[in-house]
Amino acid sequence: MYVDYTSLTWPEARRLADDGRAIGLIPVGAMEQHGPHLPLSTDCLIGAELGRRTAAALVDPVVVAPVVPGGLSSHHVDFPGTVDLPETIFRGALDAYVDAYLRMGIARIAILTGHGGNAGFLGRYEEEQAGRDDLRLIAFHEVPRYLEAMFTGARRGGLDPVACDIHAGVIETSQILAIAPHLVRDFEGVDGYTEAAPGYLERLFDGMTALTDTGILGTPSGATAAAGEEILAALTAEHARWIAAGLDCELGATAHLDQAVTRG
Repeated sequence: MYVDYTSLTWPEARRLADDGRAIGLIPVGAMEQHGPHLPLSTDCLIGAELGRRTAAALVDPVVVAPVVPGGLSSHHVDFPGTVDLPETIFRGALDAYVDAYLRMGIARIAILTGHGGNAGFLGRYEEEQAGRDDLRLIAFHEVPRYLEAMFTGARRGGLDPVACDIHAGVIETSQILAIAPHLVRDFEGVDGYTEAAPGYLERLFDGMTALTDTGILGTPSGATAAAGEEILAALTAEHARWIAAGLDCELGATAHLDQAVTRG
């Protein structure tokens, strides 16, 4: 059950804690370039949307914090507008929300990300919190699992993305067409890196401009809002299953149905 953190009053926050069933969810994203056609906030928009949808797919109340508006984006800084948060600042933002949830009496917390560049750090952050007696925290950091769900949804939506379509290509463009179509600029004739040559991911983290001068991995051609809905549904089901397993809570009927579609 989705509960918007920002709309709560403090007595309502106290009642959630008194109930004892609430989960805290922290979505994180990035503020970075996404080609000439998608907004800098793309990963934040996706993170926030996944937070809302994932919470709604669970039975227990899930208090969803506002998306942390920035992430670890050093490989995009050659493009204007990119914000690269130092790890200390990123960690501090997460610590602040974790502490706030604990003061609310919420000790089961999940962190999900709309930006793959945050995953390595989130894996370390989860490990650091593992020994605490007052907290049960999980952070989604399994990039292959995220990509599998994303590509499954894309194909279910009628797309045939190239293997490296992981940044501002047809998959992300479709998601933003579903979430905020007014923010998508014309992408007719816009291209990106499509070779997926061995070692391209390592080259990516040395700097995106080594691969593409448009800032795109893949190509946005063929993107549709309908495909974006399928991608978001697949990612939501994956995250809902992950939280249900990691924090011992129940999936809603919609999540069960989508699991049957994506896994069966």
